[in-house]
Amino acid sequence: MKKKKKIERSKVIGLFIISALFLIVVIVYGVNKLFSREYYEIVPKAQDAVGMVKGYEVVYEKKGWLQVQGTSISLPVLYQAEKNYPVELQGYSWLTDYSPGFHNHFEIMGHNIFNLSSSPEIESNDFLRFEQLMAFVYYDFAKENKYIQLSYEGKEYLYKIFMVGFIPTADTILLPPGLDYTEEDMQEYISRVKSYSIYDYRVDVSKNDKILSLGTCTRFYGNNNDWEFFVVGRLVRNGERVDNYSVSKNDQYVKVEEKLKGSEENEEM
Repeated sequence: MKKKKKIERSKVIGLFIISALFLIVVIVYGVNKLFSREYYEIVPKAQDAVGMVKGYEVVYEKKGWLQVQGTSISLPVLYQAEKNYPVELQGYSWLTDYSPGFHNHFEIMGHNIFNLSSSPEIESNDFLRFEQLMAFVYYDFAKENKYIQLSYEGKEYLYKIFMVGFIPTADTILLPPGLDYTEEDMQEYISRVKSYSIYDYRVDVSKNDKILSLGTCTRFYGNNNDWEFFVVGRLVRNGERVDNYSVSKNDQYVKVEEKLKGSEENEEM
């Protein structure tokens, strides 16, 4: 009888040890999964980035697909050689230059029709173009959303945002044009756009990186065409982790905060 009880007790202890070990494995796996998970998971869109789009008088070919983290901006990328992008054609973004092949600089523009005020909305059902890009003026939004995905020629490319800011329209013509920059042009471009950034991102950017610039119109500083709003990223490097890197406000953000605060006070009045 005693021998039987010992056997049963041994079975219970054995089951307890096995269960404890299993629980430890599950916990370790879960913690490892949590901390190794990439901050942005790529959702392939290359299959959607092909085909034709019929405008009113022109048929456009899709050149790619653009997605911006945290926004409803998930749009085909079209190209219009005349750079006269039809406002009526909803739900599209536009390459400012195009030639086959992957380039070290892409600029994609989109219209902002319904989010032009000095107190931009973060989201709305009316946002069909680049309106939600303006959500990046809010620090809490910028802290949580740091990646841009471009599906291009059958491949997926991911960019880390390193600049958000307002650029005087007059100064945009000073930025080097074209798809492929020389190292000198790339360094000039990086320095110039970073000088307008309202945030400091902990992202190293060099003349050897590949850059994606997103731009749209804004009336944040008044009812004129004096400013354009840009969000710029650099391609994630080989072997680089897709992490939640830090971002902080800088001195440029002061006038943005003042403008946002002024808009709130005007609404209260």
